[in-house]
Amino acid sequence: MFVLAHISDPHLAPLPRPHWSELMGKRATGFLNWHRKRRLIHRAEVLARVTADLQASTPDHITVTGDLVNISAAGEYAPARAWLESLGTSADVSLVPGNHDVYVRGASAHLRSHWGEFMRDDDIRNVGFPFLRRRGPLALIGLSSAVATAPFMATGRLGGEQIARLAQALDRCAREELFRVVLIHHPPVSSARRHFKRLVDGREFCAVLAQHGAELVLHGHDHVHSLVHLEGPQRPIPVVGAPSASQAPRPGHDPAGYNLCRIKGQAGAWSCEVIARGLAPDGGGTTEFVSADVTAMPLAQRFDYIIHAASIASPAFYRRFPVETIDANVIGLRRLLGHAEATGVEGFLFFSSSEIYGDPPQERIPTREDFPGLVSCTGPRACYDESKRLGETLCVAFARARGVPTRIVRPFNNYGPGLAIDDGRVLADFCRDALAGRDIVLFSDGSPTRTFCYVADAVGGYLRALLLGGDGEAYNIGAERPEISMRELASTVLARAGSGRAVRAGASDDADYLTDNPRRRCPDIGKARAQLGFAPKVALVEGIERLLAYYRDELALTG
Repeated sequence: MFVLAHISDPHLAPLPRPHWSELMGKRATGFLNWHRKRRLIHRAEVLARVTADLQASTPDHITVTGDLVNISAAGEYAPARAWLESLGTSADVSLVPGNHDVYVRGASAHLRSHWGEFMRDDDIRNVGFPFLRRRGPLALIGLSSAVATAPFMATGRLGGEQIARLAQALDRCAREELFRVVLIHHPPVSSARRHFKRLVDGREFCAVLAQHGAELVLHGHDHVHSLVHLEGPQRPIPVVGAPSASQAPRPGHDPAGYNLCRIKGQAGAWSCEVIARGLAPDGGGTTEFVSADVTAMPLAQRFDYIIHAASIASPAFYRRFPVETIDANVIGLRRLLGHAEATGVEGFLFFSSSEIYGDPPQERIPTREDFPGLVSCTGPRACYDESKRLGETLCVAFARARGVPTRIVRPFNNYGPGLAIDDGRVLADFCRDALAGRDIVLFSDGSPTRTFCYVADAVGGYLRALLLGGDGEAYNIGAERPEISMRELASTVLARAGSGRAVRAGASDDADYLTDNPRRRCPDIGKARAQLGFAPKVALVEGIERLLAYYRDELALTG
């Protein structure tokens, strides 16, 4: 196993006193901002704690994804080099710069003279970016998105030449069967509200990854622990962000931390467990969040509660990754149930799905938990439906035969903030088109009906099931009304978005789009109401307005 550490955005403090001639243009605003606010956020004592915790983890290599300095004053670079050297030698530490490291024009000369060996290619004849460093089974491919920008701007840019060389490096390392890690300061995709802090050619960067592939992308810039996935040629590519390593705890922001990536396997069978370590929100201790494959992640410690929600849930994605979907819902669940039995838990919650009912007859709608379901075991949705059904069987078996306190929830079309706009589910698609000023195209006749449950209501139901539910029992978690047709839903979204566009019929490029798609889906939540006290409150129109507001504020709309 190779352990790779990832730390970012230390924004080293204190800020040395710059020469008066340096306080011109953008540096002047940055200097004022530091003394007004940022000096209270980025603390040397916080960085020292995070660095000590990282070093105690004894990683095999350390990566730093930029923003060591604050305003690119000449006096900042030598202390930053000393901090890099405190982490390890230039052979053991790899660095890519951030926008604060090239805050103004001409600053890149300081960067190269002070930190050059931490950004050097294994082949010293190759100068600039991307650099390629082979460490154990890894290929570290470092990019520079750092460019000087106008005041109040923090955008990044790679440029066509660097992107072309990235494609070549990815192909070369794939032939060498290395685990390819791409290092970059700016995240590949940013929300709409971060338009002035985005990677300008992020779309081109993502296109290269989609064609040539990579096993992992590490970035900083946003000052948050994050995990998203980009399209890859064979499988999704995890993109992991880190918070500022010096950020003092404060409400609404991720406190300082770093990532540990535990990589093992071989080409075609790599596994990567990402452990996000950081200060507790109150600053008093350290927290740890593990992102890993549930079918293979180490299970050692005891937990009071276990929630299995590790599944691909969008038809657009589970049909592309059917085996992975089955593995998470069956093999991963079986491992967690075995761990729960061996160590003892107070509660175990399995996220099943309303899809287990298939297409119920009219007399069984609203659908109660005792309906056995009408589901194809070979259709295009079977990888999801049948693995969820087997998952429920496992939970009931462990409750009855092994005494594990399992509970099962069957979500009915949850929605709300946090639902990715490219998720592929109907409300996300409708909102995306409405906000982009496009017609909403229906790939059915518009008559199929659904009910929708707002995320806050749904989460309350899930927690009630975990804490109050009966062992081995299943609960519908959703809204009983309104049961709305897809055509009426599309018209509602357009109206609430203030769009003058139309709802029209079209044909999907996917021949199986409507196969095994139920005509109606509506839960009977009487059991959850009686046993759990579950009662959804947010009306559909209000929930749609909240979702639209979230998309306007948080997500970048494309196309």
